[in-house]
Parts: sequence; C-alpha cells; structure tokens
Amino acid sequence: MDNEDVGRTRRGKEALHASVPKEQVPNAPPRRRGRGRGRGRGRREELGGSSSQSQIDIEMPSSQSASGSQPPSVGVVQEGYDGGPSNMSLLPSFGQHIAAKIWNGGGRENTPRVLNNGKRIIDLKSALPPDVAAMGWFWNVIRASGLYPLLETNYGQVDHGLLIAFSLRWHSETSSFHLPVGEMTIALDDISCLLHIPVGGNLLFHESLSIHQGTEYLVNYLGLEFEEIAAETKRLKSAHITYDTLLSIYTSYLTEAKSYANQPGEEDSMEWYRTRCIRAFLLYLVGCTLFSDKAGSSCCVVYLKYFDELTTVNQWSWGATALAFLYNYLGDFTKPSCTSLSGYTCLMQAWIYEHFPDICPRDLDISYTEDRPRATRYMLRQGHAIQQCYRKALDRLEVDDIRRRTSFGFQGG
Repeated sequence: MDNEDVGRTRRGKEALHASVPKEQVPNAPPRRRGRGRGRGRGRREELGGSSSQSQIDIEMPSSQSASGSQPPSVGVVQEGYDGGPSNMSLLPSFGQHIAAKIWNGGGRENTPRVLNNGKRIIDLKSALPPDVAAMGWFWNVIRASGLYPLLETNYGQVDHGLLIAFSLRWHSETSSFHLPVGEMTIALDDISCLLHIPVGGNLLFHESLSIHQGTEYLVNYLGLEFEEIAAETKRLKSAHITYDTLLSIYTSYLTEAKSYANQPGEEDSMEWYRTRCIRAFLLYLVGCTLFSDKAGSSCCVVYLKYFDELTTVNQWSWGATALAFLYNYLGDFTKPSCTSLSGYTCLMQAWIYEHFPDICPRDLDISYTEDRPRATRYMLRQGHAIQQCYRKALDRLEVDDIRRRTSFGFQGG
C-alpha cells in the first residue's frame, strides 16, 4: 500500500466505506449510430473531446438506424442519445441538461464562476487575537459543537476549471457524476473523513424566511436593534446578513464579553454577550463553508435557530444537510442558464483530490497527521486555466485512475 493511500480516517478511526463507482463498464459494446424521435437525429459530439477511448459506448436498440440529420433539439423527449443515455425514463430531464446544449453545438453565453468563501475563514483564523486562544468559554463550546474542524478544511482558492468539468457530468436524477467508468458521488463517508463534522443526528429542517422573519431572527438570536438591522435585510432583499456585518458583530460582542469578565455583579451581562458572540461566530463559520450560497457576500440567517441552545449544536446532522445543499447547487449548475456554482466548493475540491490523484496538480502537507480532517492533507496548486483540459482528462478516465475504498483500505492510486 502506498503512503499516499494510508490513513483515511473518520475522526481518527479507520473508515470502511467511500465513494466508489456505482457501475463499471470494462468492455463497452461497439459504437452504433442511432436516432431518436425528436425533430432531428444524428451523432452526439463528446462533451469534452472526440477520443473514442473517452466515452461510454451504449448499444442502441436494433430498430434504430443511422441518419445524417441534425441532433435532437434541447428539451424534446428522446428514446435515446447516441453515446449517452439510452433509456430516457432514467434521466427525464437530460434534454434540459447543459450537456444536451453542448451536443447541439452551443454552450453557456457567459463564462461560469465558482464561488468560494474559504479565504474568509482562513483570514478569520489568522486574525484571532492572541488572548482568544486561552478563552475556554469560547473554544470549549466551538469544539463541542462539532463544527470546529471547518476552521481547517478551507482553501484560499479553488480550481475553477476542474470543478466546472466535474459539474458538467452531474445528474440530479441519480445524484452522481456520470463518468466513462460509471457513476461516482460524494457520500456521507466522504464528509466524515474529509471534514470530521457530524453526519448523524437530527436533520436540519426549516423553510425559507421572509425579509421580516430574517430581521426577527437577527433580533432574537443576536440581540440586534430591529430598525438598524432591518435596513440591511431590506437592502439585501432577503433574509441574509453580509459577512462583513456578521464579523463586526462577532468582534464587538467578543470585546464586550471580555470587558465584563472582571466586573463583579455583571455575570448576566457577560453571559449575554458570550452567547451571542458564539452564535455570530458559528453562523459566520457555516455560512462561509457548508451553506455558502450564490449571494456571495452574505449568508442566510435561518441557521441561527440551530444555535439557540449551544449545548445541542452537535446533535444536528450538519454533514448530511451540507451534502444535500451541495447536491442542489450541482443540479442547478447543469442548467444552461446557470452561471455560477456554489455550495461548499472546498469540499468538492478535496473530494476530487482524494479520489482522482492524477487528474489535477496538488501538493501534500508533510505536517498532516491522521487525527486531522483528510481535507487538510492537500495543498492547492494552480490548475488549468480552462475547463476543456479537464474535460478531456475525464473523457480518458479509466478504472485504475480512481482511488476507491473497500473494507481493506485504499485500492489504486
């Protein structure tokens, strides 16, 4: 077993499962040209290249014959796509997938973006005052919440071309990436091993908040003045608060909590500021990581409800909810009209590093130890400037290029 394959752990313990290909296609049948029932018929261009080794060849029904007409139009129900899905009942929305538009010779009108707020957490951690490290009332609660590892699992930048190339292969119906060797997905075991955050417990359940409800959340959970904070939520036109404002609230409450620490008879005031300081910190932490949305510079305040009782934060399944959150944004990104990928993109980057060691450049942190989140093992290097390079690499992907888990440890890689 190579050194690089040793030590994937879940909170210091060996994990038994991982993201593995759902389907293997070792010997694909010979390529046949087929036709559908749409307005046009023809041969699909490869998503990332034209190499015959880079695709899953799917045998079409014998009743279909070759045709020299155009490919089917986007959105038209098809019996099958040459070189793509053959049973459209499994992928009913494929006609609206960005892959279908690329097939027709199109693409996105604007260059897509990948949002990442990981640098905010890196800057937050590096800017902590020296005396904060000794404040047990603060760090004991943060560690007990189960969310402390999120301070370490971020990258200052992510490889946009790499993440976009993978996202183009996502299908919401199967919640997986469709690769030449089969299907793979980010699993709960990956969350546990890469991030070391809770994946069991109660599922987060909430509905979207109105602007007024969001303002009330900020008043009730953070003790802000209604009129003052209402101006911000109204300006944002949503139940959001900007990262800058949230960071300012955290730092001001931290200062107040420390000022009351040595004042006799001010225990209640001190506890009031401590509680709301921690809530602001935790909202900033999950807002920049697990639940980073398309707003970019702000986060939703609905997660404050889960910080009402600070002693029960670790009882919520943060990992499962974050995974569903990322799945949702991956699904949105496959729509031709979508121009940005959000969710915890640092997690997706770490997952690719873990399972596809040769597809992109990255360095290993020599100070990494097995008790730390697996995502901290990797150090980002500059990748390809354009996604086409990665798309062609994915087209050429073979089974041996994937590092996968079994109960006996890593295989491959």
